[in-house]
Amino acid sequence: MMLGSEEREKKYSRIGGILLFLCIILTVFTPAFRGFIVVVNYDNMRAHFVSTPQIYHLFIISSIFSIGLAVLSFEAGFSLWSRRQYAVGLAKVYFLFGIGWEALLLLIVFAGGFPDEIKGGVVKSMIQSCIGFAIWFSYLSISKRVKATYVKEPEYQFNLKHLCTILVLVWLIRSLVWLSCFIVWLFNRLVILCIGKTAGSIYVRELKSYFTTPIAYVFLVVFLFFSGYLTFKQGFFEIRQADMRSFFMNMPLLFIFLVPATTMRLWAEERKSGSIELLLTLPVTVNQAVLGKFFAAWVFLAISLGLTFPMVITVCYLGEPDVGLILTGYLGSFLMAGGFLAIGCFFSAASKNQVISFVLSVVACAIFVFAGMPTTMNYLSTFLPAGLIGTIESMSFANHFESIQKGAIEFKDLSYFVLLIIGWVAAGSIILQERKAS
Repeated sequence: MMLGSEEREKKYSRIGGILLFLCIILTVFTPAFRGFIVVVNYDNMRAHFVSTPQIYHLFIISSIFSIGLAVLSFEAGFSLWSRRQYAVGLAKVYFLFGIGWEALLLLIVFAGGFPDEIKGGVVKSMIQSCIGFAIWFSYLSISKRVKATYVKEPEYQFNLKHLCTILVLVWLIRSLVWLSCFIVWLFNRLVILCIGKTAGSIYVRELKSYFTTPIAYVFLVVFLFFSGYLTFKQGFFEIRQADMRSFFMNMPLLFIFLVPATTMRLWAEERKSGSIELLLTLPVTVNQAVLGKFFAAWVFLAISLGLTFPMVITVCYLGEPDVGLILTGYLGSFLMAGGFLAIGCFFSAASKNQVISFVLSVVACAIFVFAGMPTTMNYLSTFLPAGLIGTIESMSFANHFESIQKGAIEFKDLSYFVLLIIGWVAAGSIILQERKAS
């Protein structure tokens, strides 16, 4: 019996069969596979980083694009699963980007004079990937289930005005990249000028070490993903107000876990590997080494915050936000990151084990954040005097950060973070000096 057009459309208008398989591939397997490829490439190529610099550059470029494609793949698969209107178009864009990246990678490898074994591996990978991308792109274009499940999007009419807009956006992005590079260079010069040339050499070495391993890129991807995800999950569009309060309110929670993950290796790894003895025998003092490592990590966190600028662009596009509040919010986040970082540096210096350092740092940071919460204050008020309750509340990160975020830059808030950073960094320096003497 022949099915009518309505019955046939109803039969296919659900996620199942090959479409369900595609959703699983895009959402689960592709991001995991691309992350696995980054790790494997690092293990295979790191022996050639020093002897062949272009291999190191190729690894950095391919890792960045792989992580970006992994995020795009997850978003495309999740959109297909959620049956969003733009899901099919986004998935097609992902497949086209994948083909374009494979072609670009092939061009880089053959133009850069890489060894034949790398060229052969890239050609093989390109052929396999392009065949897969082409098959899935064709499936999205001709599948009856796809046409019945997703609402057909209106056709896009391209004209000269749109072309000019795209060119202007490309120019703006290029200008922002150069401006960011200049700001980072200028900031590095200022840091070296403040802490001295000796500590500055350690600072430069540590800052470069973040980007010679996948740790920095994994941290950046995780931080940027969750900072955006938590912002939009908490009703960013529903409040119908162009501001970044929902973005900044998640910073303390993110820093509790992500900053200790950055600091746990600063001194614990040096002590475990025994390289700390070599470092301290160099013509540098313990204080200079501590300052160099601390400022390198702090600048790395500042770069992480700076990469959230698309959120600022989004808010400015949606309305007319108070730029002053946005700037004070970033200032408070930067100071709070320094406070978390100082605590993590102390526990990293006090422990040889990175895991123990991470756990202790998370607990200490959580105490400083949740100390000023109303629930905590109500519980402590049942058995502590009012004066002690006020002291505990004044020691909370959240209260001082919230005050700066609201635009009220007061001396008490700035002095709180500055003294906190100085105190914990000095304590870590004292521990290292005692261990050096022993």
